[in-house]
Amino acid sequence: MTVLDENLYWRIAGDRAPSGEIILHCTVKKWTHSVYKALMSTVCQLQMRIKETLYAPWMSKKQEKFLCMMGFYPTDKFMLGIDGNTYQLFRFEVH
Repeated sequence: MTVLDENLYWRIAGDRAPSGEIILHCTVKKWTHSVYKALMSTVCQLQMRIKETLYAPWMSKKQEKFLCMMGFYPTDKFMLGIDGNTYQLFRFEVH
């Protein structure tokens, strides 16, 4: 896993799924409306810099709400996690 962006408010890391998709992992350390706007901008910039579709695995309903708020939407793709569980992938789309 590679750290793509980190500051006082969040840490964004990415790795590749076995099938080749770039999977993002984000930990938010402090949440405010300003942090949300800056994080959204950062994810958009990452997608433009990487020039590939970004994905995130579904983990919980709370995380699904976060993903949708950030511009991700569910796909028909699934990935097998290192824990042996299968996770639905959400795809990032700039809005």
